[in-house]
Amino acid sequence: DYWIAKAILLLGENFIVLEDYYNARSSLQSIIDNYKGKDEVEIIQQARDRIEYIDALEKSKNKSNDDNIEEIELNGGE
Repeated sequence: DYWIAKAILLLGENFIVLEDYYNARSSLQSIIDNYKGKDEVEIIQQARDRIEYIDALEKSKNKSNDDNIEEIELNGGE
């Protein structure tokens, strides 16, 4: 179980690099919800930390998208 959890953490990291945050979050959340084994507290905390990192990435990505929005006048500039 320990090595499966470690492999899922690594899988989550790979999804983060690929910017597939949905699958990264799902993989990591499965550890939080189900892992009961060696170094349980440490493994679960690692998964939580990575989910917080995903949240920060998504927040910064959404902020940069908001900064790129331009206003367009539809009434001919009046």
